Amino acid sequence: MSARFVLTMVMAASLCGCAKTVLTSPTPTTAAVDPNAFTNQVPPGGSASRLVTVTSSGRLAVTLTQTTPPGLALGVGIGIPRSNNQCAVGASVTTTAGSTAQVASAVDGGNYCVKVFDPGTLTAPATFTVSISRP
Repeated sequence: MSARFVLTMVMAASLCGCAKTVLTSPTPTTAAVDPNAFTNQVPPGGSASRLVTVTSSGRLAVTLTQTTPPGLALGVGIGIPRSNNQCAVGASVTTTAGSTAQVASAVDGGNYCVKVFDPGTLTAPATFTVSISRP
């Protein structure tokens, strides 16, 4: 046995039963994350995407619900995630924020991605929120 192992065991044995206080790790608290909402920022010429897992066939729909500053038009699309972490968009639209889905696609169970992108009009970063409706 190594000297380090023996020393560790001796120290552990000497501590057993001596202390009345039991130390425990704190329980981490996390805020609830809505898997159907996605908030991020798009830089000029850039994009942001999110992986969406669908467990059954149906309609995958995306609603751009908010932009900051208000009234901005952004590209919103649904696609297939690629191995290079890119979202290959199959259906997209350029839209302003609203309360109904702006883009939707019929899907089977599997992995998809939602991408929000600059349609070529941004001069400063824009913050957005999208709502994702899955089957």
